Amino acid sequence: MTGSLVASALLAFPLFMAFDSKSALLIVVTTTVMIAGVNASNDAIQPGYFTAMFGTRIRYSGVSIGREGGTIIGGGLAPLIATALFARAGHWWPVAGWIVLTSVAGIVGARLARPIPAAREVPVGVAPTTAVR
Repeated sequence: MTGSLVASALLAFPLFMAFDSKSALLIVVTTTVMIAGVNASNDAIQPGYFTAMFGTRIRYSGVSIGREGGTIIGGGLAPLIATALFARAGHWWPVAGWIVLTSVAGIVGARLARPIPAAREVPVGVAPTTAVR
């Protein structure tokens, strides 16, 4: 996940430079790399990555609330933020900067996240106070 976030941060400005070039080939190639390469590599590992964050008793809720809640807040507000940044500056560079900033925040979050070791999970049917630690 960290690799795809680094790639997203590094390619944010080149993506908008490609858009600014008005070259159809450059826009298609750069956008394809961002979507098929960077975004797909990030999305591919999320199921396994996020399920390791929660024990079996709350895994479904934890992943659903965490991932989808973050998507609603981050993804839902992204167009509004990008539009406001572009309107204020009159140029695309603040939008690319926002992509870099959110990528860096994602890198920090990924580095701080710690999966739950399988040995610490409470087996189904066993009271938490009697589980082996």
